[in-house]
Amino acid sequence: MNPLAWLADALGLSKIVTGLLLAASIATAIGGGVALIHHEGVEAGAASATAKAEKAHTARVAEARTDERTAQATADTASAAIAHDTAESTAFTRNQIEDLHHALYDVRAAPGASLPAAPVDRLRDTLNTGIDRANRAAEDASAAAGAGADGASSAAGGNAKR
Repeated sequence: MNPLAWLADALGLSKIVTGLLLAASIATAIGGGVALIHHEGVEAGAASATAKAEKAHTARVAEARTDERTAQATADTASAAIAHDTAESTAFTRNQIEDLHHALYDVRAAPGASLPAAPVDRLRDTLNTGIDRANRAAEDASAAAGAGADGASSAAGGNAKR
């Protein structure tokens, strides 16, 4: 016996209604299968996209941490160089001040004695030498820092001698 005829006899319906019910059942099963496949594909795609995004995020975080370590090392190096230069500059300045103090101290007369003729030439030469060294150091520092491009730092250079 035909399966459609058997089903129609069992349900007590006509063959047309039974055929329509059978077609609707098959269509529903196919639609459900397509929906299930679509849902699983969406979930798999979302999982794949999430995995890719997490991998890319991890790579960006690692790159950012590397950049951060590099920046910190650069800052530490610059800080050490500045501290070293500051210490050298301070020592140089103290040395210059001490030389000038010694030059001025040599001019003083002994207690109770009349003042001898001041060694003006020697004092002037010592002071000018100290001023020249200070001016050269300032010019070297401004040239290294890129300052003085507008000529502002050169206005005082060499004019400090008296």
